[in-house]
Amino acid sequence: MQADLHLNEGQRWQLDESTRLQFEKIRSLLKAKPEENLAAYQEQAHQMWTAVQAMIQGCSMQGEAHNQLHHVLTELIPAIQTMQKSASLTEAQSVRSKIAAILGDVDRYFQ
Repeated sequence: MQADLHLNEGQRWQLDESTRLQFEKIRSLLKAKPEENLAAYQEQAHQMWTAVQAMIQGCSMQGEAHNQLHHVLTELIPAIQTMQKSASLTEAQSVRSKIAAILGDVDRYFQ
């Protein structure tokens, strides 16, 4: 978790509908375990990247909720890019686990 990420006076931040849908797509991808080969993990990362791009294009969030979302994206985007470029299956699996942890932060801090 990013040190700067925090709740909104004890409550989770509100996501806009587009952002919520794209996070749901990424969660669905994480639930569907890829075949145990590097190409399958890289393809899954590509699909996650497509969801992130749609999230960025469709985001209508503003203010502090938007700022808090950026704390998540500054971890999520590099992790997905690393998974796409992983040189080994072990690396891709490790980064995929990190992505799952980042989405755990989304669940804890956003609704």
